[in-house]
Amino acid sequence: MSGDEVFVSLISAVLVIAIWLGTLVRILKFSAQGLLRASSTALVFALPVCLAIVFWILRNLASHDVREDGRYIAMYGFMGAAWIGMAPALFLPGISLRDDFLERRNNAAAIVLLGYMLASTFCFAGGNIGDGPGWWVVVFCAVLANITLMLLWLGVNSLAPVADRVTIDRDPAIATRVAGFFIASGLILGRAVAGDWLSAKATLHDFGAKAWPVLILFVLFAFAERRATPRFTRDEQAVFARGIFPALIYILIAAVVVLRQGSIE
Repeated sequence: MSGDEVFVSLISAVLVIAIWLGTLVRILKFSAQGLLRASSTALVFALPVCLAIVFWILRNLASHDVREDGRYIAMYGFMGAAWIGMAPALFLPGISLRDDFLERRNNAAAIVLLGYMLASTFCFAGGNIGDGPGWWVVVFCAVLANITLMLLWLGVNSLAPVADRVTIDRDPAIATRVAGFFIASGLILGRAVAGDWLSAKATLHDFGAKAWPVLILFVLFAFAERRATPRFTRDEQAVFARGIFPALIYILIAAVVVLRQGSIE
């Protein structure tokens, strides 16, 4: 490994310890003050699930020199864990783990955060697929995909007050739809940054050619949320019909798009 790769590995490891240990401590601290156990448990176990996806990609679809060297597997694993931990704070305006979930005990916010973490995992994992000259290519691709996801989120919120319905109205059905939209978008964007690296210009061109179907999801989601209204009583929430079912539709659309794009080049 080169000097810069060792440095990136060390920085990533420090960030992983700082972010995830701090998150775990805060969750344990606030769990004693009334946090819903299911949401807390899901957030704690989200990291190993996301890392399992990253490691599978690294072992099977990454560049051959990464697949054959445990040091690179570890380096990109640490990078992925750090990225998944940092992405909500960097690219998800309006929803906060500390403010909305831990301090305000908003379980709808936890659902959104879980969906966004998985979407960020797909964005980072996609950047690891194919041959490339170094770690900075992965960062470039992950930033490109996550910034696009953030712009989609900002666009939706300019058309419908989705973030407010999660943070203020606390509607779990709306939160589940948001999580489904994030997961579906992450699948498409992660696929769009996958492939062998030629140049930044070529990557941007390929990204545009493969990522445009995410605009279909954006239109569907924005249209649906403009017509949706929050529900407040337990019997009216109908989380499956109003939340899980639409979320699965978004994910199914994304899966079809990714499969139709064929093998990764």
